[in-house]
Amino acid sequence: MSAATDPIKHIVVLMLENRSFDQMLGSMTSCYPGIDGIDPGHPFANNDENGVRYFQKPDATYKLRHGFDPKHEHGNVHDQLNSPAPNGGFVLDYRRTHKHLLGMTQEVMNYFDRNSPNTRLNVLHALAEQYMVLDRWYSPVPGPTWPNRFFAHSGTSNGWVSMGINPAYWWRYDQVTLYDRLFERGVPWRIYHGDVPLSIMLRRLRQKPLTGNMHFLPRFFDDVQKARTQPDTFPAYSFIEPHYLRPYRTDQHPPHDISHGEGLIREVYQAITGSPALWDSTLLIVIYDEHGGFFDHYSPPKAVPPDDLNCEGFAFDRYGVRVPALLISPHVRKDYDSIPFDHTSILKYATEKWGLGYLTARVENANSLAPLIESGAQPENVIAANVVPAQKAGGAAVMAIEEEDQESDDLEFAALDIADRMEEELVDAGGSKSARIARAQLNRAEAASIARERVALYLAQLERQ
Repeated sequence: MSAATDPIKHIVVLMLENRSFDQMLGSMTSCYPGIDGIDPGHPFANNDENGVRYFQKPDATYKLRHGFDPKHEHGNVHDQLNSPAPNGGFVLDYRRTHKHLLGMTQEVMNYFDRNSPNTRLNVLHALAEQYMVLDRWYSPVPGPTWPNRFFAHSGTSNGWVSMGINPAYWWRYDQVTLYDRLFERGVPWRIYHGDVPLSIMLRRLRQKPLTGNMHFLPRFFDDVQKARTQPDTFPAYSFIEPHYLRPYRTDQHPPHDISHGEGLIREVYQAITGSPALWDSTLLIVIYDEHGGFFDHYSPPKAVPPDDLNCEGFAFDRYGVRVPALLISPHVRKDYDSIPFDHTSILKYATEKWGLGYLTARVENANSLAPLIESGAQPENVIAANVVPAQKAGGAAVMAIEEEDQESDDLEFAALDIADRMEEELVDAGGSKSARIARAQLNRAEAASIARERVALYLAQLERQ
């Protein structure tokens, strides 16, 4: 399909956190027999250090015990994929790094089963059953959150593969982004975020002319509402970041409650489908940044390095682990596809659509999503009203405050650290800085609230400057 005949005028990307394809969508084999997922009769397994075999089981947990977060730095992913056999080190790596939670080892191998009332993902699985599943979508980097997300925004992580928490990262990522190119072409775009936008670490988003396009998530729903009568006012390209902080965290990063992220997917989907003109011209892409240390049986292939930058000994010549990926639109078939993709495939599609020019060699060599777009593939939306999130055990509300979990995890600490960097650059007004710092030190829950306040103040300051 040529750019002239492409019915998609709006791309909306919703990127969640740290789940593998097998864990979330591996059970789709019962819907699409040819998909490369899980055969319940012949599940894959990993051995622990004593030779005990842990098989894949349809027993994944919606909300995991605090502290359960399999490692996924570059070294960990290397071991998960390469020792002692291809994709044979997930259990070994978990047990080496989580000696205090060895009783949770089986969770690394567990998956959510679309056919089970106990582990069905009512939103993700319902959408997968109606739209297009991509079973060869890789995270761009065998590593953690930040480099994989930066590939989605710019086609590179500027040579960095780690996720270090220190002031240096605030200045590392000065590469040209998709948003530079969209601005140059006059293509409207926005980044919507639940609280602290991780994308703000890209230096060019903190400089004119790219400031002023980042908004808290309620603005997305306001923009969709406006598009009911004025669809051309909606940005051509939107990127949605979930909530990483309490009172509820919608990112699905372990150990956070999966149901909260299910709720976010549903809200975004139903908002778009509730505006017929917008729905008819939109491609919603639901993906995950990386696998988060959860088992996937498919070994990722070689990849084209994005550039010649190499700051930590990795050449960026191999993809990371497969992650869940859905294309949702009236212009995609109810089906699956096994074309190899990664996050830069979105950039490739956008580049072709709007004539942006390739950001990196990875983008240039990526497979585009364009061949999967078919005008009028599904003439009407048939499930918008029926997609409801799985509820927490005991029937509690999906968006209930997590009163039982007052502990922060690594991703939340990283988000809070980004808010601290923002605070350093804020202009003080009547001692407001010291007052916020004092409030943030009272307790972790207050720190999350202060972080959101810092983000709002910082983004407003960027616009003024």
